[in-house]
Amino acid sequence: MKTFAVAYREASGLRKQVFGNIDLTQLGDGEPNLPAGLTLEGLLERDKEIIKSQINNYDEYNTFTWEGAPGKTFSLPRYVPEPVYEKGIWLREEINIADELMALAPKLTEEFLAFHDDFIDGDFTKGNPYVNETFDTSVVQNRSEAWKVDSLKYTYKEKKILNEYFKTDKRNLFPTAAYLTEKYGDDCPCSSYSILDKDSIIYRHTGIENRDNEFIRIHIPLIVPEGDIFFEVEGVEVDWQDLFGFDNQCIHSAYNHTQHRRLVYLLDIHRSVLDIPIGRPYDIHREMLAPPFVRGAKPKLLHTKQRI
Repeated sequence: MKTFAVAYREASGLRKQVFGNIDLTQLGDGEPNLPAGLTLEGLLERDKEIIKSQINNYDEYNTFTWEGAPGKTFSLPRYVPEPVYEKGIWLREEINIADELMALAPKLTEEFLAFHDDFIDGDFTKGNPYVNETFDTSVVQNRSEAWKVDSLKYTYKEKKILNEYFKTDKRNLFPTAAYLTEKYGDDCPCSSYSILDKDSIIYRHTGIENRDNEFIRIHIPLIVPEGDIFFEVEGVEVDWQDLFGFDNQCIHSAYNHTQHRRLVYLLDIHRSVLDIPIGRPYDIHREMLAPPFVRGAKPKLLHTKQRI
């Protein structure tokens, strides 16, 4: 049978908590010595106020039972970790290789269109829908093929997946993309053309390939239609009028409300190359507690040329 201390610790979710002025992390599985005249229920009531004074997020309605007191239900605040919000988007002037990447944008575009000659006005038949082992197609509005890629390199370390397409005939089809991919080597685990179809949304999600948060995902804008088209990271809106990078462990989404396809080149680059400190690893609480995206609730992040 679980001791009351163990049941309490599991129910509260607190790693370190007060239980009758006893640090539960030091209790092990031993039974607490209740002060004279204080019942378990009374001790919990006292602890509720102590816990509430120490944390900001709690659920007063969390309850649990203990086998040692059949028929009784105990209630206490449940700790919900406060998400730590760090910087989520880096603009062009904050990316030390941005000018080099943007200088290659015309060649990246030219080579893509030479192969995908039906991209602008046709059916774009040679584009590949974005898929991986855990990809939920419901992330993409209406149809899975609304988000397409032509990948030069794809790495999913946890699944031991490494696809180096830049070493195939794609080297000749997309020599500039292959050059970029090869130049950054292991510091670039994912390298791909990324297409968002007309009148499409990629709903909020996080990047499964970067759970240790060692990399920044960079978008090089290549073909961006005029109109209502934008990207969102934890409620902050930015558009593709210039290059930007973002932390893809932050929940994010993309919107194309125009009647034309959007094309960017996507690179994951190690933070050390960019002189950006390693970020916090993926935190499911941060994703779950992120408020719903309400356009305009947070100021839009403007590129330099948009601020002039």
